[in-house]
This record gives sequence, C-alpha cells and structure tokens, in this order.
Amino acid sequence: LFDNPFLSSFRGTGDAVRGGSRKPWDATEDKDALYVRVDMPGLGKEDVNIYAEDNALLIKGESLPDAEFDGSGHKYS
Repeated sequence: LFDNPFLSSFRGTGDAVRGGSRKPWDATEDKDALYVRVDMPGLGKEDVNIYAEDNALLIKGESLPDAEFDGSGHKYS
C-alpha cells in the first residue's frame, strides 16, 4: 500500500475508505497503460501541461485571473 504513491493517503488529500475526503485525482492501470484523472476546477485542457521529468509524471495547470469570480487565477501542480 505505501509503496504505491497513488494509494498512499499522505500523498493525496485522504481517502474515503479511512474516512477522509475524496482525492483530487484517481489512477487505474491495465497491462498496457496507467490512466490518471486529475480534478483541476477552473482549468480547460489548454491550461494543463503534462510531461515526464526525472522518471516522474508532472501535471501542472494555471489560468489567468477571472474578474467574474474572485479575481484570482487557478494554479495546480
């Protein structure tokens, strides 16, 4: 359990099984691929960059400030 970063609660925001909140990401794997779904509210696909660096998958997103809401942008990493 703790060897897998996608299952370890201290790497996310907790898990529902142990009474925590829902993680902002979900990962599944089959024999050919790893599938990752990441919640990034306020961002579109064009605002997100995904790349591999030093044997790690990096997912980053940023949007410009939105005057309609609170005037701040959204930033995820």
